[in-house]
Amino acid sequence: MKKIAILMVLVMVLSMGAAFAATPGSASITSTDRGSYDNASTETLAATGGTIFDADVTTTASTIRWVGISGDVSGNIVLGDSSNNILYNWGDATPLAVYATLNGDTINWDGGLSNGVQTDFETDFSYLTDANAPNDGYTKTFNASTVDLGAISNLYNPGACPSAETLSSTGAAWQTLHCQDGSAQTVLVGIVDATGHTDYSGTSVNYQMIIPELGGQGETGATLWDLWVELE
Repeated sequence: MKKIAILMVLVMVLSMGAAFAATPGSASITSTDRGSYDNASTETLAATGGTIFDADVTTTASTIRWVGISGDVSGNIVLGDSSNNILYNWGDATPLAVYATLNGDTINWDGGLSNGVQTDFETDFSYLTDANAPNDGYTKTFNASTVDLGAISNLYNPGACPSAETLSSTGAAWQTLHCQDGSAQTVLVGIVDATGHTDYSGTSVNYQMIIPELGGQGETGATLWDLWVELE
């Protein structure tokens, strides 16, 4: 499985009634590669000539089409100039959501986000169509109840984004939402729990989400994703 390359920038958004986005500022990310699911080792059937066996076979195999990310989220809200000289620092802010976009996409944050459309998503990620991925593609993944991101975020126009639920070892499931901007560019959203609860492995984190990445079928290059954080 190839590694996914992740860049991270910070969107500072003050809590206001109207949706708007400030100009993103640079931020940092610390990541650890936890590896991939270890497929079951083979078992042996001791076959002898002239014998018939009832042999029921089952296995659990790792997907090659998705990457999971989880961790802590933090940030400060400041007043500064274009040279990054800070006039006032308000300190820690409350994170609302983590956004993932394809590196190279220029997202129109000022226009607000809207509900993700499956056909637009599959234009970017054709390996997740029902034909190419009948068991772990878009339809089988974004099958949870839709979520109104507008109740959480200041970047979202009212509506409901398709949602995928990823597992927590002991707490509530983590939501990944499929939204898009006015140019139909994919924006995946991980809802933040500012106080934190357990991820899939039992570690306390602030967010957990999944993003597309084809790690097989002859694909060897990395997919570049940008991560953004919304603060209030």
